[in-house]
Amino acid sequence: MATNITVDESVTVVNVDGSTSVSSGSTIITIANDQGAQGPTGAKGDTGATGPTGPTGPTGATGATGTTGATGAKGDTGTQGIQGIQGIQGDTGPTGSTGATGATGATGPTGPTGLTGATGQGYTGRGTWSSGTAYSAYDVVYYDVSGNSYQCTTATTAGIVPTNASYWTIISAGWSAPYPHDSTLLYGVGQTVTYSGSSYYCYLATPGTGASYLPTNTSYWIKVSSKGDTGSTGATGPTAPVYPPFASQGYYRTPLQYSATAVAQNINTAFFTPFYVSASTTFDQIGVVASTVAATPACTVRLGIYTDNYGVPGTLSLDAGTVSIGLLAATPTSFSITISKTLTSGWYWLTAKQETGSASNTFICTGNQSTVSGLQRMAIPPNVYVANAFQQSGLSAGAFPSTATPSLTGGQVMITWIRAA
Repeated sequence: MATNITVDESVTVVNVDGSTSVSSGSTIITIANDQGAQGPTGAKGDTGATGPTGPTGPTGATGATGTTGATGAKGDTGTQGIQGIQGIQGDTGPTGSTGATGATGATGPTGPTGLTGATGQGYTGRGTWSSGTAYSAYDVVYYDVSGNSYQCTTATTAGIVPTNASYWTIISAGWSAPYPHDSTLLYGVGQTVTYSGSSYYCYLATPGTGASYLPTNTSYWIKVSSKGDTGSTGATGPTAPVYPPFASQGYYRTPLQYSATAVAQNINTAFFTPFYVSASTTFDQIGVVASTVAATPACTVRLGIYTDNYGVPGTLSLDAGTVSIGLLAATPTSFSITISKTLTSGWYWLTAKQETGSASNTFICTGNQSTVSGLQRMAIPPNVYVANAFQQSGLSAGAFPSTATPSLTGGQVMITWIRAA
C-alpha cells in the first residue's frame, strides 16, 4: 500500500540507500508502505538536541470553572483615590407623607401691656328733674310730667325743662310695669323694678348681671319712688268667739230657733245655715231630714257648703251632689252624702235645695237661721215671732252657683247636719 504526500515547500528527502535529494515547490512524495517483516529493535539512540519552539498554537477551548479557592488574607488598605467629578442632579423624588404633629412648645413670655384706650363718655344719673337745678351735658333725668327720660346735650341753667330740644334729647319713652328686681336678668332702658320696697327706673341698659348692676347703682338706675315708713300699729281687733272643737264622729245639726216643724219647700230654692269651725276639721258626711215625700216625681236634694262673707253666704266651698229620697209618710228620716272636706277656722254656711220632686214634699225645718256671732239678723225691726232666713230662689237644677246671692226673707230652713270625721 502506497501513501502520497504533497509538500508545498522545499524538503529534503532521505532515500533508503542513505542519499539525499532536495526538492522545491510542490513536491509529491510517494511512500511505499508495504510492510516487510519487522526487524529487531535497535539500540536506543542518543537524545537529540531540542528543536526550536514551534509557533503558538491556537487558544484551546475554555475549560470548566474550577472550585473557588479559599479567601486570601486581607490586603493592606490602599491609599485614597482622588475625588471623582460630581454627578448630575437627579430628579426630585415624590413628596413624603406628613409626619406626626410634634409636641406643643413651651408658652412664650407675656408680651408688653398695650396702651390704655381713650376714656369713654359716661352718663350721670340725676334722678327726677328739678326746676331749681342746672344740668351739665350727659346728665340723665326722669321728667315726671311726660313720664320719659332725657339726656342733657348742652349745659343748662335752672328751669330749662327736658322737653326743650335745644338742651335735651329723649332717651326713653314711658316705662314698663314694675316687677321685683331679678339679679340674674339684663334690663333695658324703660324697665322699672321694685327693690327693697322702692321703685327704680332703668335709664341705661345694664351690660351684665349680679350685684354690680343692682338698682342702687345710679349709673343705670333712677329711684322713682321710695319705700314708705312703717305705719303705726293698728288697734287690737276684737277677740274671736271661742267655740269648742268638733268631736270625732259627732253629728252637728241646724240649731232650733223654733220647734222643729215639717214644712213644704219650693223647688230649686237654696236655704243657708251658718256654723263656726274653731280649728281645722275634716268632715265625712252631710245630710238633711225629710218628713213626707211623694213617690213621684222622684225627689232629690242637693247639699253643699259656702264660705262666709261678713255674715252673708259667700263663695261655694263644696258641692256634695244630690241624695235621692224615696216615699215617706210623715216619718222624719235622715238622708246623707259621704264627703271628705277639711275646713279651716272660720264661719261657713250649710246649704240645701230640693232639686226635683213635688212642691208639697215636707222637710223638718226651723226658723231664724240668720244668726252669726250670737245675734240674730232680722229683715225687719225685731219681733220674736218673725222667722228669718237666708234663701236664694230661682235656681236651676244642677250645681250650686259659685257665689251665693241670697236674700234675707221670712221663712224657715230645712234642718241640715254635718259629721266630723
